[in-house]
Amino acid sequence: MSLEGNLMNVPEIARPKLKRWDLEDLDELYVYHPKHDFCFLYFGCRTERRTVRAMSRILVHQAATIVAQTEGYLSLSREAGPHAQISPDVLIPAGRYYFHATDPALADYSICGHFDAWEPPDGPDALPEPWRTLAQAYNPKLDFVNCDANDFAGWVKRADKCCVLTGNEDLVECQHVVPQEHADWAFRHGMTSRATQSPAMYPFGVRRNIDDVRFLMTMNPFVRDLMDNGLFAPFPLTTADGLMAFVAYFFSPAKTASSHEYHCRTLNMPSRISPYLLYIGFAWTVIKFIVISETGPIARKPLPSWSSTSVHLDLLEYADHSAREEEV
Repeated sequence: MSLEGNLMNVPEIARPKLKRWDLEDLDELYVYHPKHDFCFLYFGCRTERRTVRAMSRILVHQAATIVAQTEGYLSLSREAGPHAQISPDVLIPAGRYYFHATDPALADYSICGHFDAWEPPDGPDALPEPWRTLAQAYNPKLDFVNCDANDFAGWVKRADKCCVLTGNEDLVECQHVVPQEHADWAFRHGMTSRATQSPAMYPFGVRRNIDDVRFLMTMNPFVRDLMDNGLFAPFPLTTADGLMAFVAYFFSPAKTASSHEYHCRTLNMPSRISPYLLYIGFAWTVIKFIVISETGPIARKPLPSWSSTSVHLDLLEYADHSAREEEV
């Protein structure tokens, strides 16, 4: 009998069925510009605390504030006024909301539709709560022992040992809180100095703000892909035990099977990761993936002339800038 015949006659072997998650069902939450009655933010509402599909009111409010770059409040009414503000509940259901500027003179606010055009907070004290409290308490102690001068990613992986979301130690990769394509933006705004008003921490390699180890964490490849594609971002929430912690908050309108298991799971965030920089990463996710690309009559904030979409800073400029900092 041929080998092929032997293989064909092998009895069927019973195998355990793998657990399979179907793509989720989502409810939709929209944020509208009251002046033009036009949607500029679009979220996907998932099941919160195993009850109803809803979203953190604080997250939605902060996302709108980031994009409008003005203080304001959420309302169910297009008409402004204190009577229109929604109650400060922890969760809000899906539906249509309006974001009103607190200052009536800014009622026709423009929209920041590109990360390079966004102006970050001046420092930890300028962050909204609860980010501000977490950032003010931030006091990392880093020990750069046995550093490879050209392998900052390797140092991060050895320090963290596992994925911050799954806890899996296999195939961990180094993940930037903000993608490296925005290195120019991080340099221009002095991100690492703003994070703690202290010198940047560059253990090795080219001295770029974006490669500061406070910008880096470890993730499994599929988790990294979820974050890079805007499915989730770290966000601070009060957990069931009453403590404030960063969770993986899935708020994208794109459907994914992974949210069944990981939505609002507490992240094992390394102590070196700056809450200020995590807020910057949250802003990047909102602007990149949640802002409606076509904002109709709403004005768009123009890109700066040095935007990374048109200009790339030579690495020698970074090195030269760092050398001048050391001379001071």
